[in-house]
Amino acid sequence: MTRKATAATLIAAALLAASMFFAASASAQGKAVKWSLLVYFAADNHLDADVYGVPLIDSALERLTSVGSTDDVAVYALVDRRTGADRLFKANKGSLEEITGFAPPGSQINTGDPATLRRFVTYTESLTPADNTALIVWDSGSLGYIATDTQGAPIHGFYNYDIVDYLTHLEAIEALDGLNVDILGADECNVGYLELAYEYAINHTAQYLLAGPTFIGWRGFPYDALVGEMTKNPDMTPRDAAVMMVEQRELFVDQPPYQMERTNAFSAIDLAKVEDLAAKLNVLTGLLKPEMARYIDIVSKARAQANMAYAQNPMNRIDLMTFVQVINANSGGTKRSRSNSSAAVHAASRAVMSAIDASVAALQTTGTTEHMTSGLGIYMPNQPSELPESSVGLPAGGYNGYAFPPQGWMAFLEAYWAAHGKT
Repeated sequence: MTRKATAATLIAAALLAASMFFAASASAQGKAVKWSLLVYFAADNHLDADVYGVPLIDSALERLTSVGSTDDVAVYALVDRRTGADRLFKANKGSLEEITGFAPPGSQINTGDPATLRRFVTYTESLTPADNTALIVWDSGSLGYIATDTQGAPIHGFYNYDIVDYLTHLEAIEALDGLNVDILGADECNVGYLELAYEYAINHTAQYLLAGPTFIGWRGFPYDALVGEMTKNPDMTPRDAAVMMVEQRELFVDQPPYQMERTNAFSAIDLAKVEDLAAKLNVLTGLLKPEMARYIDIVSKARAQANMAYAQNPMNRIDLMTFVQVINANSGGTKRSRSNSSAAVHAASRAVMSAIDASVAALQTTGTTEHMTSGLGIYMPNQPSELPESSVGLPAGGYNGYAFPPQGWMAFLEAYWAAHGKT
C-alpha cells in the first residue's frame, strides 16, 4: 500500500488541512468509544520543520484526518509548534476540529510540563470516555526525557536551545499515575531501554511501551493505518493494538523519501513481563560479577557483538538479547567439561533469553538494525566516564538514580571496568 505519494502531494494536503483548523469549536461530551488514540505533538523545538521536503507535523496531521474519529475510535492531537497558538484538535475525517476549552484562545502551552500531559489525557477522556487508550508522545527522546519545549525561544540547530523545559520520564510517570493508559508510545529515538521500561513497569504507567533503542526515523507512525485498523477491529485487546502498531510501522517506515530510515528499529514491550526479566538478569550478573576475571573475555566479546549504533554512529548501549546470547553460547560445552559456575551461567543466561522473548511482544527493524537489535537495549559503557551522568533529565543520583541499575547492573559494570583496569 502506498502511504504517501510525493512530497508535493504531502505539502498540498497539509495546506488543505491547515485551512480546516478552524472548522469547528469545542465539542460536547460524546458517547463512549472502544479506543482513544491521543497524540502529544511536542514540537516547539527543532522538529517543527520540513525534512526531505516534507513538513513533519502537517503530514502527520493529514494522516490523522485521512480516516479520523469514528463511532468506535476517538482521535485527538495536542499540537505545540514553534510559532502560533497551540491547539487541541479532534481529528475527524477530512478536518481538524479545534477543542477550544482546553486552553485560552491564542495561548502558548508548555509540553515540557507534566501538568500539560496529564490534562491532555484527562480532558480528552472527559470529552470522549474510552475503554482503551493509546497515548503517543511525538518528539525527540533520551534516557532522561520524553518531550521538550523551547517555549518559543531561539534555537540554533538540533538540540541547541536558549531555553528549554524537559518532560523527564519520571515526570511523565507521575503525570500519568492512575490514568487509563493502556499503550504508551514513545515516537522518538533512544527510549527502548530496560532501565526506562523498568521504571514504567514498576509504576504501572501502561500495559505496553512502544519504543526504539536507537534511531527511529522521521515520519512517525502511519496514523491513517492505525486508526483504520482500530476501526476495523475496535474490540482488539491492548496487546493486539500494540503489536498492530509496530507491524503497521514496519510496513511504512522503509519507504522514500526519508532515506535515513533504512536504519531504525521499534518494539512493543510488555511491561508486565519486565520485572521478571530484570530479576533474571540480576541473577545472571550476580553470577558473573564475582568471577569477572574468569569471564572477562566472554563478557567483552558479548559487548562487542551486541554494540548498537545510532544511524552509523556507535553507542555505549547494547542489544540485551545479543549480549546474553553470546554469553550463553560461550558458557556451554559438554556436561563433563562444564564447571558448576559455567553451568549456572549457562542456565541463567538461557532464562534471561526466554524472559526477553516474553517481554518483546513485537519488533520492527529495517536495514542494518535487522542484525543489531532484538527489541530492548541497555547501557553498557566501556568505562565509567562514558556513563550518561550529564544527560539532561536524569533523576537525582544520575544513571544510578533509576530503580534498575542499583539492583545489580551497576555493580556488574563496575566489576567489568575493574577487570579492564578502567575504574
